[in-house]
Amino acid sequence: MTHPSPETNLPRYFRLRWVVGFVAVLIVPLIMLWFWSTGSPWVFVALPLIIYGAFPIADLFLGRDSANLTEAQEQAVEKDPYFKALLYLTLPIYAFSIYLVLISTGMMLPQADGSGLHWGWLVLLMVGTGLYHGTVINVAHELGHSGKKLDKRTAKLANALVGYGHFSLEHNAGHHRRVATPEDCASARLGESFYAFALREVPGAVWGAIELERQRLKKRGFWHPSNQLLQIWLLSVVLMLPLVVVFGPWMIPLIALHHLVSWLMLSQANYVEHYGLGRGRTAHGHYEPVRPIHSWNANQWFSNALLFNLQRHSDHHAHAWRDYQVLRTFDDVPTLPSGYPGSFVLALIPPLWFRAMDHRVKAWADKHGGTINRG
Repeated sequence: MTHPSPETNLPRYFRLRWVVGFVAVLIVPLIMLWFWSTGSPWVFVALPLIIYGAFPIADLFLGRDSANLTEAQEQAVEKDPYFKALLYLTLPIYAFSIYLVLISTGMMLPQADGSGLHWGWLVLLMVGTGLYHGTVINVAHELGHSGKKLDKRTAKLANALVGYGHFSLEHNAGHHRRVATPEDCASARLGESFYAFALREVPGAVWGAIELERQRLKKRGFWHPSNQLLQIWLLSVVLMLPLVVVFGPWMIPLIALHHLVSWLMLSQANYVEHYGLGRGRTAHGHYEPVRPIHSWNANQWFSNALLFNLQRHSDHHAHAWRDYQVLRTFDDVPTLPSGYPGSFVLALIPPLWFRAMDHRVKAWADKHGGTINRG
């Protein structure tokens, strides 16, 4: 019997930690089960409280993980299908969760006889569940960076579940090329509030994807059947249309609200990932290559496990081909004051965010000779 060499022995619980990524997927079905067992819509209040309360507290108590794998360990886990399988296993649970919520909503629409839930509770349900379902875009993001066709197509399907199919086009060809520059809609500028950023980023991502397809189909024409953007938007309509047919037109604004909140959940991540950081110009006038110092990093153990290492964003942008399980941390990169959940709370309250972050941006610029992204 052979035994793995000490060089390839993984840190204790390394494989198990990524199961935490299922937590965000399972919370919504469990909340819905709680609602159906009690009949009280007050349970919906737990949805935002978990993300903006329990998750930051978990980060605080579970601490940081600043360890990197050895080269031999990286090679071993990159070949291990377990890590990709975890991503694929989350997707049917996301689909189940989304349809469970929307079908339940259709069944609870206010009726003329007074039955059903009040509109206020339904809006809270759409907002609360949209926060969780937005993380399907994170799973799609990881698959979308793969070089395999199946992974890329699966990523598009996952994004289509929340109507965000254009992300598959704009993110890789747009954001990664323009990151940390004023031209990038997904890079927040110094002094820009989250709300101002979202008003610029959400339509900017849509328009960016349209422009990319327009350039690709310059000879055939934008409305050609091979337009990937139109295909994936049509898929989003097909996925939601049965709900409108069965439960009526009131489902349209509720689905739109659910999807919009999912988009804004991604906007929160985009906002904190590059806030204020800019890339300088070379002697030839081009932007310098993307380096780890052009993204904010976070090493909180819990939220990194929850988000499949998304918070090790410095390595992701410098080396976009690296799988989530082998992303590295660096000593000399800008670091967020907390993990993403805590940073999201700060971002929602602009004075707190500016107080926590603006001096960090200026210190980063002084230390690295960096260019502050002021727009």
